[in-house]
Amino acid sequence: MSLSVLRFAWSKVRDHKVSKYALLLITPVVVKPLDFSSTNRPLHLRLQGLWGLPLVVAGVWAALAGLILEWTYGNSAGSGVSVAEAFTVLGRLKNMTWVLVTASTVILLYSISILRWGFHCAAIRLLRRWFPSISMPHCLFFVVNTSGWGLWLAIYIYGLFQAIKWWVSAGKPTYAPDVSNLTEPLLHLAVLCALGGLLHLTTRNSNEGLRALYGGHRGLSFLVNLVGIILMFLLGSISLMLG
Repeated sequence: MSLSVLRFAWSKVRDHKVSKYALLLITPVVVKPLDFSSTNRPLHLRLQGLWGLPLVVAGVWAALAGLILEWTYGNSAGSGVSVAEAFTVLGRLKNMTWVLVTASTVILLYSISILRWGFHCAAIRLLRRWFPSISMPHCLFFVVNTSGWGLWLAIYIYGLFQAIKWWVSAGKPTYAPDVSNLTEPLLHLAVLCALGGLLHLTTRNSNEGLRALYGGHRGLSFLVNLVGIILMFLLGSISLMLG
């Protein structure tokens, strides 16, 4: 009886829209390009509003920027500034920051998604002369995948921000391990291992997804990735020289 109740509860949680949207957090780990090309998409990829995910991620970045700005201004404001004046200045700064961060994040996420999609479309169009079975990727994959990476980065920066806040509030201590209490070092090690595991799974999923996108040819996916890295290096070098 209890097992059937648990199964029923799990089915309700799994099929709820909130749970499906929560699965988008791990899109870099599980979602592959061909998932969007098939008629039988996973449940969380059939949700409405996937094209607007960069807007959601931009809101997260704007909120994070507001927290960082508020803490930075609170630590740097002089004692001669009144509370009312401080709140007025901080409110203006937060409004400006919210607009700038939101707009720049949205533009950046959509631009990266389109560039990634365009690059792979161009590569596949060229390679189809010799490998006609290769299918074109769906642009929505790159929007969802890039948004997932953007959200992960925001979470990492938020954790780093909290660590810096603790370090400053503790008087900027020099770290010295306490052999009598290994809880904190072991916790840090566990977090590093978890992040390393996620990075490994993400890299493996990306390699498998690209290999499947290019018809299972390991050499083709490697060649395309290599060309992409070279192009990024060249574009970065040109921008530095022009700057």
